[in-house]
Amino acid sequence: MTDFAFRVTENSDGPVVLLKGDLDLNAVPQLAQCLGDHTSESVTLDLSDVTLIDTTAIGVLVGAYNQAIADGGSINLHGVQSAQMIVFGLAGVANYMDLYGDDAAPL
Repeated sequence: MTDFAFRVTENSDGPVVLLKGDLDLNAVPQLAQCLGDHTSESVTLDLSDVTLIDTTAIGVLVGAYNQAIADGGSINLHGVQSAQMIVFGLAGVANYMDLYGDDAAPL
């Protein structure tokens, strides 16, 4: 288990949330609060340093994505690793969220 941490920075598009560690049940409250604070903005989540994503975190991402769209914002996932892409694909997330690998090219 790797402790979860995040740091919010900005780029020209809006907030960039640098995530680190396990996105699991223990991380969900912090992740949900962070995303809830930026629902009307274009948020980029950097998953480069994420070691695990479980279904509760995927649920939070889907809920936050839907709320962001309703509020005029967006959520983009960058630094998506191959194993994460498989998980997002199985969960159906890859069908509607923008997912980018380490090279910032759409996957």
